[in-house]
Amino acid sequence: MKNRNTGVLVCLAKSRNFGLALAGVLVSLSTTAFAQSPLPSDPVVMPVLTNAPVSNVFVPVGFDDNDYVEVIIHGHFSNSCNKMGPVIGVSDSETREVQISARSLKYFGNECIPMAIPFVQSVKLGQLKAGEYDVSLRGGSPSFSRTLVVAPSTSSTADDNLYAPVDEVDFKPVSGAEDLYSLTVSGIFPRADLGCMQLEEVKVLTFEDVLVVLPIARFEKDPSLCAPSLTPFDRTFKVSKDVKLDLKRDTLIHVRVLNGQSVNKVVGFEN
Repeated sequence: MKNRNTGVLVCLAKSRNFGLALAGVLVSLSTTAFAQSPLPSDPVVMPVLTNAPVSNVFVPVGFDDNDYVEVIIHGHFSNSCNKMGPVIGVSDSETREVQISARSLKYFGNECIPMAIPFVQSVKLGQLKAGEYDVSLRGGSPSFSRTLVVAPSTSSTADDNLYAPVDEVDFKPVSGAEDLYSLTVSGIFPRADLGCMQLEEVKVLTFEDVLVVLPIARFEKDPSLCAPSLTPFDRTFKVSKDVKLDLKRDTLIHVRVLNGQSVNKVVGFEN
């Protein structure tokens, strides 16, 4: 008769052998996987901070001391290895000076494709006291000096008008018409529980190299005048108007929008 204890010992021995074999397989697989894991052939080179090639500093008008003031910088990278880096605007209400520092990141991991890549960046300055400020670019070439005017606020409201939530702006010449351009703004009105927004008027104000676009809207409280559907498709808007301008230089299209920010686009012209 087979001893029960002997059977138990045999099972334990088999189990132990199986465990050792399994451990050996796992070690072998781990070693193989480690040996086959990709290792970088070259050390990783981190991007280098350099001065961004800013070619223009645009100063929109119409800010007052209860606005969140901004200026816009514009330029072109020379190849595909450069990306926009940190941009900082520092203001001094005592000296009435604003200094902008614009940096770019130069990467080394890819082949650099030579091409002119434009960039447009808003520089947030926050709320500024009323007055005139001298705006300059630090570390840039060429140097810039612009004047920013901040007016005293006339009311406690955020804006003088209710602006539409513009997402995109398009600006292009009208075929066959000299100095005539088609300006198009588009977006989606927000959903409202009672009533709806409608675009009332698009004003265009020209200030040297800046076109300030004011998409003035109104809130309609009568539900019968609103679209019956609440889908985003039924709340989209797209409005075009012709603008007569004699523009011979790069121009900023600066659109004020509902959330207090702006949509900016630079249009290049032959000088």
